[in-house]
Amino acid sequence: FMEAMADIDKAGVIPHVMKEAKVTFQNAQEEKKFGKLKDDPLSVDGIACIMKYSAEDTQPPLYKDLNDKAYMKDRTNIDPYGKYAVSTLHHMKQTKPYTGGTVTRGVKADV
Repeated sequence: FMEAMADIDKAGVIPHVMKEAKVTFQNAQEEKKFGKLKDDPLSVDGIACIMKYSAEDTQPPLYKDLNDKAYMKDRTNIDPYGKYAVSTLHHMKQTKPYTGGTVTRGVKADV
């Protein structure tokens, strides 16, 4: 997780991404050791990857910048996210499918 965040930081695409990545990693460690995720099969890195994708602790949020760059014609724009994207997908494969009802994600927009 931290190595992937270092690539994003090095590219300079999100200000203060390393500072917030350290906070995310620490939160993942605490959840894995003491919290609700103590018995979760995901590693701390996997938990941190998923936590970071849903976080809005940077400007722009990591998920927004990653998604915006994924739609750009020039595919090299997403290069800084390579390790993070692969790692996140690798860890997501280790999770069990959700069998409940429909899940939606809130969107800050007048829709």
